[in-house]
Amino acid sequence: MDDDSTVRDSLSDVLVSEGYVLIPAENGQPAAPTGPGVPGPELIGPGLPGRPWSVTVASGLLLAAILSEVAGTLALRLSDGFSRLVPSVVVVVGYVVAFGIMAEVLRRGMAVGVAYGIWSAIGVALIAIIGAVFLGDRLTWIQAVGIGLVILGVAALEFGRA
Repeated sequence: MDDDSTVRDSLSDVLVSEGYVLIPAENGQPAAPTGPGVPGPELIGPGLPGRPWSVTVASGLLLAAILSEVAGTLALRLSDGFSRLVPSVVVVVGYVVAFGIMAEVLRRGMAVGVAYGIWSAIGVALIAIIGAVFLGDRLTWIQAVGIGLVILGVAALEFGRA
């Protein structure tokens, strides 16, 4: 047994003891974990069987980016044309945080088309629903069907990348 395989086996033992699973590489040896943002990571994290750790983290970050953008957009409505200080500050902070988090999502390897499609679709749906429920915006049945189609589109993006 050479030094490389001893180190690889030791690393594998440590990771497995922490709840990780290493998928064997093509040659039958344990695969080395890859870093964040590298396509096709072999390291699988605990909690979501079969989902690459970096994709799971990127999905959670994407949700945070969406919620930050939605908060900024709702504050935009409440800012009264940027004439009210607190909502105006929330708009700027919400958008800066949203784009900062989105940059991290993309750095972690999520495809830009998938990330932006999910972000925009969920954001539009949330804003329309929140506007109708809490802000008195009108929501016709055609718009409600459109929101349903947006949700189906997001599901298609998610299932398409699996």
